Amino acid sequence: MRANLMPLGLLPLGLLLAAPVALAAPTFEAAYERERVELEALRDALKGQLKSQLERGAAKRQALNAQIERLTHAASRLQVEADDLEREVTRLEEGGALSADQSEALRTLVEEAEGALGVEAGAPKALGLGARLEILIHRAAAQARRGAEIHITDGAFFDAQGVERRGRIVHIGEVAALGLAEGVGGVLGPAPEGRLRLIDAAARPEVEALLNGAPPSALPVYLFDATKPPSPPKASRSLWDLAEAGGPIAWIILALAAIGLLLLLERLISLARGAAWRLGALGRFIEALSAGQRPALPGGLGRLRRVLEALLTDEGASRAALEQRASEQILRQMPHFDRGLALLNVIVVVSPLLGLLGTVTGIISTFDVITEHGTGDPKLLSQGISEALITTEFGLAVAIPLLLMKTAVTRWADRGVEIMQTQALALINALTRRGPR
Repeated sequence: MRANLMPLGLLPLGLLLAAPVALAAPTFEAAYERERVELEALRDALKGQLKSQLERGAAKRQALNAQIERLTHAASRLQVEADDLEREVTRLEEGGALSADQSEALRTLVEEAEGALGVEAGAPKALGLGARLEILIHRAAAQARRGAEIHITDGAFFDAQGVERRGRIVHIGEVAALGLAEGVGGVLGPAPEGRLRLIDAAARPEVEALLNGAPPSALPVYLFDATKPPSPPKASRSLWDLAEAGGPIAWIILALAAIGLLLLLERLISLARGAAWRLGALGRFIEALSAGQRPALPGGLGRLRRVLEALLTDEGASRAALEQRASEQILRQMPHFDRGLALLNVIVVVSPLLGLLGTVTGIISTFDVITEHGTGDPKLLSQGISEALITTEFGLAVAIPLLLMKTAVTRWADRGVEIMQTQALALINALTRRGPR
């Protein structure tokens, strides 16, 4: 019975313990509900903000797309304008090049007209094309008026035998002339260098009548072309002018030529001093020496004297010793005969090569001028062509004479060595036959 009552005794205690739990349960639910409501409110706020951000982003994207489209249209318009400007620049550049070519052609025409009308001295190149054209027009008008007039001047002409005669000359414009001198006269025609010559002496009476104030009804004339002035005589160019036209390489070739000439002059003087001139007297000396006499060594033997004196010093030696002594002395004299010939040979070989180099540089210069200025004005090309040809001429003009003179000098030097060897051998034979003293 007691065991059954124990649970009943514990019941009030359990009720007391459960009461706080039952009383606290509504508080947790309210807190949970409050948290839920706050979270839902936060969710709704975030959704609203996200929606607002999306709407603003869409509006901004739409605005950016519109701006990109406007910029694309603007860029396309600018590209079209840039293409138009580029075409305009190309057109202007082509127009500028065409104007430059036209200006160059006009300048060339003006120079030719100045040469034809003889106004180059009165129209210096410092003047502009306009001023030079104005001078040309005035001179052409004056020449046209003069060409329509008949005027009489004192002058000279050549008769049929080529003798110059001085008298009076009737100029019919610029296309015909009549002349009258003492004992001769008639119709004149053009001669070289702007002179006049007699071509019809039978018309002398008509010319006399014309000059006496009674012009004949008919007057024979010889018409000639006066549109081209006579070519002036070609002026000779000095060596200095040729070197200037040939450029630096021409000066180098001339310097080598001067060195070569100095070497040749030194060689000629040196070989002349060292040559043996009195070989006949030397032959008589060797014959007397073979006959047992002891004459004095003659003069005029040049470098050969040193070889012979060395052999005479060793007169009592054997033949082999004498030959050795002679070879030694001849070898000592060899530099005197060969000095400067190697350098002279170098100059002979290098000079035409430098001329060829000048030819190449001149051609390159000509092509550079053609690339820059074209081929409209031959005067622009003359400098490069002159350099190419003048350097070649200089190279050959230096190499050929130096080669010929070097050959002659070399042969002279070889002949001097041969004479030393021959006379030394003759003296050795004489000393050997004579025997020791």
